[in-house]
Amino acid sequence: MRLWRITVSRRGLWVLLPAASALLGAALVVVMVKAVLEGGAPDRRERAVAPTTIAPPTGVPIPPSESPAERLMIPKIDVDAPLEQQSVEPDGLMPIPSGPEVVAQYEFSAYHPGQEHRVGFGGNAVFSGHVDYIRYGPAVFWDLSELKPGDEVEVRLDDGTVYRYAVVWNERWPLEQIPWERVFEVNGQDAVTLITCSGAWDGSEYSDRRAVRAERVYGPFVEQAG
Repeated sequence: MRLWRITVSRRGLWVLLPAASALLGAALVVVMVKAVLEGGAPDRRERAVAPTTIAPPTGVPIPPSESPAERLMIPKIDVDAPLEQQSVEPDGLMPIPSGPEVVAQYEFSAYHPGQEHRVGFGGNAVFSGHVDYIRYGPAVFWDLSELKPGDEVEVRLDDGTVYRYAVVWNERWPLEQIPWERVFEVNGQDAVTLITCSGAWDGSEYSDRRAVRAERVYGPFVEQAG
């Protein structure tokens, strides 16, 4: 299995992750994640969506569920994908998604103890998916650039619980200019962050990265267990 490995090489994906004992505004640990996707695609012209604040959530949230996340759904771009759980180990190994139509959800407890990245617990759950794949073509996050503020993102758990989120921003940056402290921010809003590659393919990696942030929309009509 190919892995993203934390390295000091200039090739790959710059990531800023919060230190284990730090909150927003504290010192951040700078790490490099080596992300080499297994395929290329023609350059696609994309326009980042400026951050937009959506209406505040209404209703009473159900209690958080300990059940594992099972599927990620994004109705606007016809995504209904299985989730696989991937762990970032203390040595910094960060597995990439295992195939073109599966989405990886990352568990950071071994690498950054104390940071909340579970779905539904008020933190920031981090997911990644391929934009395309060798001998396959467009993959699960091929149309991620089309999402706009207000578009729905849903996460279904194994026990039937469904958490619903609404996009608040969708942005793309060159590798050397990614504000990863913003991407991995934990700010008290229950959120999910979706990450993929973007830009031009040079034969070994993409020039840019894209991230989409969505925040929780509460309501018993979309959150149910059973």
